[in-house]
Amino acid sequence: MKIKTAQLLLVISVICISCTNHDKSIVSTKNNLETLADKINPVSVKKDSLNNKQVESLINEIRGNFNQINKITKWDKIKKEFLERTNEGGEAKFFYLNSELKKIRTDQMGETFRLVREYYLDNSRLLFVFESFEQYHLPFDRSNSKYYESRKYFHNHKLFRRINSGKAENPLNEASVINDQKEILKELENLKILQQISL
Repeated sequence: MKIKTAQLLLVISVICISCTNHDKSIVSTKNNLETLADKINPVSVKKDSLNNKQVESLINEIRGNFNQINKITKWDKIKKEFLERTNEGGEAKFFYLNSELKKIRTDQMGETFRLVREYYLDNSRLLFVFESFEQYHLPFDRSNSKYYESRKYFHNHKLFRRINSGKAENPLNEASVINDQKEILKELENLKILQQISL
């Protein structure tokens, strides 16, 4: 009886030790995967050094610029260009005042969506982007569409605040900042090239 109890205790001890080592290896593997993921896909967005007061001041300035531009009823020139990269057609409109490009409006269509973007500029600097996105329930069927809006504030070519419909504010995590900045700035660069070619 004593031998069987001792053997049973030995077996239980071996199982416990085995489980403990197994748990350690899982933790170790998890840590290695996180380290490996950091090496494969490094994210390095420098935090903006703006304090809350500076951010609010910038936003007020940008909103003032936005309101001023949208009050303009007589533009010196409005140019339209066809956007070739869109699925179901699209166009860009360039708005000029005193020979300065102040606003660009793109309208892009797909089978299941419509995306309108407005870029607001001051001295060729991007200040603000307003996006309106309509998602169709079925291809070309707008009867049950869902609408989303987004407001994106820029300073020195960096997205520093984003406000989406349905949410007070989206967190500016590093990955979303990188993706938004890249997409917006790349499209703006392409639009400026299009605008220069057609002048």
